[in-house]
Amino acid sequence: MKILYLSSIDLSLGVGPSVNEYTFVKHLSYLNKNSYFVFAKPNNDLNLGDDRLHKVYNSVSGYQKATFFFVIHELYKLFLGLFLIFYHRIDYLIIRLQPFSFSSLLFVLLFPNKVHVKTVGRGIVLFKIGFSLFDWVHSRILKTTLRRCRSIDCVSEVNKELIFKKFGVNPKKIHVIDNGVDLSLFRRRKKEFSFLKDIYKIDLEGYDYVLGYSGNLAFERGGLELVKTVKYLNDICDMRIAGIILGDISSREMIMNSLEYEELDNVFFTGKVPFQHVPYFLSCFDIGFSILPIKNQGASCQKVRQYSAMGVYCISTPGQEEYLEDYSAGTIVKNSELDTLPTVVKDILNKKTFDLVPSKELLDRIDSESAVIQRINILLS
Repeated sequence: MKILYLSSIDLSLGVGPSVNEYTFVKHLSYLNKNSYFVFAKPNNDLNLGDDRLHKVYNSVSGYQKATFFFVIHELYKLFLGLFLIFYHRIDYLIIRLQPFSFSSLLFVLLFPNKVHVKTVGRGIVLFKIGFSLFDWVHSRILKTTLRRCRSIDCVSEVNKELIFKKFGVNPKKIHVIDNGVDLSLFRRRKKEFSFLKDIYKIDLEGYDYVLGYSGNLAFERGGLELVKTVKYLNDICDMRIAGIILGDISSREMIMNSLEYEELDNVFFTGKVPFQHVPYFLSCFDIGFSILPIKNQGASCQKVRQYSAMGVYCISTPGQEEYLEDYSAGTIVKNSELDTLPTVVKDILNKKTFDLVPSKELLDRIDSESAVIQRINILLS
């Protein structure tokens, strides 16, 4: 089976959609040797060769607004895709949508029984730029693409219901496939305190426990709650607690200004770190935070699956992370009860219920390779 995958995501960023795309390409290229790829900016670590991995030069990290060269980018992707389809005699296309993706619409109109649309989320479904004409055009492109394609996948039942209600897409062709994690990178390991000390000058040796957050948008997705919890525990408990926040350094000022705290010497903001270093940080976490606002519920947070794969107990919110409690891998706290988080974490630390050895069932559930296999099976069905 020959598969062509087309996306406009920048694979080199090491965050958010880029991580999902990188692991998808890695596993698909391994599982199906007759796979070809078109990306905005490939990651050279994949070593697929120029015959299988092709570039288009307008990169986006997620659902960002198109640049000035958007039309040229879409036309180039369209003609490159058509050339590869006929040159390699492609059997199926997998595409990831971006706003105003008229190349994807044309692929669906030309090859309706060949196209599977991957990872359709709230960001693309609810995308708006504020001009009614442009928003109408985007909505029409998206509606026609989703109605005419062979099949669709999304990460949650919440998103499946959203696609059905907004566009009237046949629910039988919408498949829920959760985000996965690359278990060859994220796995339980010894705590890498020496690595953090030598490379990042972060010394955790004197702390009893480490609370952590990994990813951008820390201010609104868990970093704020983490800092509150660290300060609370150090103020009232006879133990030393450290906090580490990975990702966009701009969150540091927002968090500290919001809490009106002076500098905390037990909370470390790293800024962006290379993706290959993230497992070293996570190995040092005793508890990881991932707090989604209600408006984002139904998203599948990669950080949560990375925590789980590495045996890090997770504090999260409802929507798509309830599996944590099924495997005793975390605690779900309602958004209306976030003020109780410091005492919740205190109880977890006192009872030592955070020491997690992920089960085979849990690892099978979050394995990114199994998500690729599900998509291949959809194409074959």
